[in-house]
Amino acid sequence: MKKEVRNILVPLFFHLHDQDQSVAQASGEALLCAAKLLKRKHLSYLLKTAQPQRIGKCLVVGHGSRADQFLEQSLSYLQSSQEPLQEAAVRFIGEPRP
Repeated sequence: MKKEVRNILVPLFFHLHDQDQSVAQASGEALLCAAKLLKRKHLSYLLKTAQPQRIGKCLVVGHGSRADQFLEQSLSYLQSSQEPLQEAAVRFIGEPRP
């Protein structure tokens, strides 16, 4: 189950930036639940304190071995019709990797 949860971290992160506020809110709640399940205290803290600019880096730091998969997941968001999702993908791709 944890493997499946790890697979949705990046999509949930991107949907924090969704223009539909209900989608963004639901994504934040789901990401917080995922962080608790995976025992990612720092991620939970960033979500609770509304620090979205640091969440992307936190995702990669905890799963550096999966950085390639995370980058691959982010590529589809570059093609999104929503500019905030595109911008989040560009920032995420530009994050330094461990």
